[in-house]
Amino acid sequence: MVRYRTRYFDDLMLKKIRQGVKQVVILGSGLDTRPLRLASDHVKFYEVEQKHVLQYKAEQIEQFGYHQNSQFIHADYTDVDVVAMLLERGLDPELETFFLWEGNIFYLKYENICHVLENLRQSLTRFELAFDYLSHKLICPQHGI
Repeated sequence: MVRYRTRYFDDLMLKKIRQGVKQVVILGSGLDTRPLRLASDHVKFYEVEQKHVLQYKAEQIEQFGYHQNSQFIHADYTDVDVVAMLLERGLDPELETFFLWEGNIFYLKYENICHVLENLRQSLTRFELAFDYLSHKLICPQHGI
């Protein structure tokens, strides 16, 4: 499943970049390598993740000789104004922005999901969002949720 999901979102992101997207934001980026693998001179990448995860990622990138080519935003994006943080780090609200929210939305509380979506909707006018979702029944069938 992860392999297919990765391929799907890689293809989608490349399509958006070819269509002119200049900014890509990865929410809950974890150890995502897209900013390295899909880098483009005319696209700015922003990765939003908890500080300890991004610190580890930065160490690994440096250790293996890669150059970090994205803005790291240290935050739990579910309880802050993530758009304000992105704007402080250079996100241009006038440019089309592609948000990827992969591999973590189904672990969040409904209220947190709504908070993030509402924050994006109220703060930006030119963006697209792609995410994956699995129901809790599929993730935790033993709990009968």
